[in-house]
Amino acid sequence: MNAKNKADSLVGRSMFVRRLAQETSDHFDGIMAKVSAIYPGSSPSKISKLVEDARKFGAKPWNQKVKREGKMAFVTKLLVGGGLTKSQIVEMYRQKYKDVSEKTAKATVMWTATKLGNKSKHVKEPRANATGKNTESVGTTDASPLAAWLTKARIAKGLSVPDLAQHSGLTPPAIYRIESGVTRNLREATQKKLEVALGSKLPADAAQEVRQEAQIVGLGAFEDFDPHLDQERPTGPGIYVLYDISERPIYVGEGSNVRKRIADHEEKFWFKRPIVESASWIRIDDATLRQQIEALLIKFLKSNAIINKQHVERTA
Repeated sequence: MNAKNKADSLVGRSMFVRRLAQETSDHFDGIMAKVSAIYPGSSPSKISKLVEDARKFGAKPWNQKVKREGKMAFVTKLLVGGGLTKSQIVEMYRQKYKDVSEKTAKATVMWTATKLGNKSKHVKEPRANATGKNTESVGTTDASPLAAWLTKARIAKGLSVPDLAQHSGLTPPAIYRIESGVTRNLREATQKKLEVALGSKLPADAAQEVRQEAQIVGLGAFEDFDPHLDQERPTGPGIYVLYDISERPIYVGEGSNVRKRIADHEEKFWFKRPIVESASWIRIDDATLRQQIEALLIKFLKSNAIINKQHVERTA
């Protein structure tokens, strides 16, 4: 492309972005996605500059800067956190922001992944068979027996992840974590909910393997649960750990009733996704032992226990 044509192209793009910003109700990420789709050869940095320049012309979306930054941050955290395919991220994005079209959501995720480069830890889409249906566990090469069973049973039932979430009373993120192999040890009550929703029982050999993996000799079963669903929280005494979206442990707690103890956190500013994304627990009846283990774990975590205020020995 010669200098004149290149200049004409840039002017055309610039005018298009200005008009789009003035006439559309989309926010920053939506405009970025549309421009990226129309000009696929342009680098994200150039498109970003064009969209930023549109601010000078009184574009509507800038009055809602906080909202669009929230959307971009949401997609970025899912991509960086890993364990999800782009399709899953698009689905979660549209579920959270219902005003976003599928086309815009896909373009936004693609653009953000390109911008992040190697920082993006999303996984490849599962392979499809001749019928076009996904036949493998989503998002992991280390699929647990639990993940393999759930994915196969869900697809056989013709359910999407949100559909299964609605039928089972779980959340879509919780099901994504099971199918990607992140959640490997379910509470018995959660497993039964999935079996009822799918009309399929976890095979005996797979169930045995899951139980063996969860067991800690001398203590009991180490189980995962969704901390944002009250009915999923265990009611027994024990130690629990809260994790962020990247599976980093950020809080260790103990209580005689874990459900009630976690309920105490609900009003805290930090008790929300993606800061608190998942949780695990183990039953420990002895109160003194619980307190000792809690203090020890917090000391081990050091600065990673970003929510805990006591017992933490932070390095300089």
